[in-house]
Amino acid sequence: MVRAATESEGTDRMMKMPKLMAAAGAALVALLIAGAALAQPAAPHIFWGTTGDSVTIDGEAAPSGARIAAMVDGEEVDSDNLGADGKWSVEVTGGATGVTFTVNGVPVPDTTYDADPPGGQTRLMTLAAVTPAMPSGDSDSMEGDSMEGDSMEGDSLEGDSLEGDSLEGDSMDGMDEDPPSDSMDGDDDSMMMGDDEDPPTVGGATGLPDNGTGGL
Repeated sequence: MVRAATESEGTDRMMKMPKLMAAAGAALVALLIAGAALAQPAAPHIFWGTTGDSVTIDGEAAPSGARIAAMVDGEEVDSDNLGADGKWSVEVTGGATGVTFTVNGVPVPDTTYDADPPGGQTRLMTLAAVTPAMPSGDSDSMEGDSMEGDSMEGDSLEGDSLEGDSLEGDSMDGMDEDPPSDSMDGDDDSMMMGDDEDPPTVGGATGLPDNGTGGL
């Protein structure tokens, strides 16, 4: 009886093994399929435009060939050129949020989109790009630099004018002075000549007056 029972248990185990192996194989296949599905990226979402849609830059129609780019977190993810017929399209990873656009590098402000659902499409009938205004601080700085330059130029011109006036004044002062007098030279010559000449003679004697006494 004991031997018969042992043979029966062995037979049952052998019959269960194929079932266990089949179940394990099915589970492994399911795991592989799930892993492959997770590894695949989400289907892209397509943004597009066509004839009659508006694409502008600062209020003017964008030229044919203008570059339209989709941006996510400040990074370009796809781009296309505007066709002569107004058609364009870009692909963004499905599920992405906060998608923005630029036209020839000029941003389309105050507008964001979600690439949802994956594999879906969104038509954008209006893309209005606007060039950002220059910050007022930079404008004031440039204006200040310009005014400072004008001031320096004015000071330079004023200095040149004053220098010119000074030179002109010196010239005028020179013209107002009297030229050296020749009469002084003449007097000097006369005085010098008088010193060198012999004193006048009177009655044959030199230097003494004739009083009729014969010099005594």
